[in-house]
Amino acid sequence: MGLFGKSKDEKAEDQFNRGNYLKMCLKYDEAIECYEKAIKLKPQNADYWLGKADTLSAMGQVLAPYWGAKDCYEKAIELSPEDPYIWNNFGSFLFQPRWYDESISCFNQAIRFKPEMPEAWINKGRALCYQGNFDESIPCFDAAISADSGYSEAWEGKGNALKELGRDEEAEECFAEAKELDES
Repeated sequence: MGLFGKSKDEKAEDQFNRGNYLKMCLKYDEAIECYEKAIKLKPQNADYWLGKADTLSAMGQVLAPYWGAKDCYEKAIELSPEDPYIWNNFGSFLFQPRWYDESISCFNQAIRFKPEMPEAWINKGRALCYQGNFDESIPCFDAAISADSGYSEAWEGKGNALKELGRDEEAEECFAEAKELDES
């Protein structure tokens, strides 16, 4: 702590935490202001850039696409290139404008750095399904289930892929598992 109050690091962390709270409250403009203040105080913190990127991405889902998010994700990756969560979130962002190949590359990076990350496997499986690669998506959903069998999204994704392949009985088993997980 500084002589006259909080240190620069503490002030930055306070702004970051406030931004996270405001984002949860869907007060995106105010959240971005907080992230920008945190970034100004500590521009080398990848989490601050990720918070801003995720908020800009969320704004793009309710407003016109907000492409400043892409720059923030890229800065976060530059600062923390082995962070699987940044790669997964960036892939999810790229998925929205249907840049499936680019999003799959990001999900692959997330998986490379954290192979047991079910969210990245599910996201990769979904992107492959959107490309019509249902056979390729099933091992992704299986990997997510292996990492954490409690993800109903993995069971549902696998069920959808199997249904598209005409494997209705297996698909129904997956849907039943997803429903059971959702109800528990």
